[in-house]
Amino acid sequence: MEMAPDKVIRSKGFPNTWEATCLSEVCKVPLQNGVFYRPDQKGFGVRMINVSDLYGRTPIDLDCLELFNASELEIDRFRVEDGDIFFTRSSLVPSGIAHCNIYHAEGSCAVVFDSHVIRLRSNNKKILAEYLYRFLGSSMDRRYLVSHAKTATMTTIDQGVLNKCPVWLPPSREQEAIAEALSDSDALIESLTQLAAKKRHIKQGAMQELLTGRKRLPGFNENWEAKRLDELG
Repeated sequence: MEMAPDKVIRSKGFPNTWEATCLSEVCKVPLQNGVFYRPDQKGFGVRMINVSDLYGRTPIDLDCLELFNASELEIDRFRVEDGDIFFTRSSLVPSGIAHCNIYHAEGSCAVVFDSHVIRLRSNNKKILAEYLYRFLGSSMDRRYLVSHAKTATMTTIDQGVLNKCPVWLPPSREQEAIAEALSDSDALIESLTQLAAKKRHIKQGAMQELLTGRKRLPGFNENWEAKRLDELG
């Protein structure tokens, strides 16, 4: 028997000012699967979000999206808007199920999404999309989604399970503050990652110079001796 949201929130120690609800209650429109397509429809047309795009950069990188020859009706029905959140419908491993990412609009470029992902459009009168995206990636919701997925050849999840996914709502100003703090953390991690990559390149360059003798350390000018590896064993 499932525990009622108000009991869940108390047992988890959430603040009294936070409201316990579920995903279906904070959606602007019902959850939706994307457009079906054939391989010969790819390569030209409008941008399309597919499963692999959810595992890339956050937010979803517009420049990396494939092209899909969608009809005007498909563009109208499956058009992506700023703040839309997308879930994977299936995964080879349970831990990958319902992985999500968020899209932020860039200009008026038309973007649609394919049938292997599920689109969530939040009701911004109730919840901030950026906060909801962060909450759906929390350990609490990940445990819920993984434990309620169906596993056979592939691990899958349906809209019914997603609709019941628990969500906790702080006051709107606190949602904004939480989303901003986590976004700042991501920006710091990204900058440190880039710095680490730069340092690795510098190290690789130094190794190439020092280990080939093209650059010598101060105080060393003797000639190097060539030997076979079996002579050193």
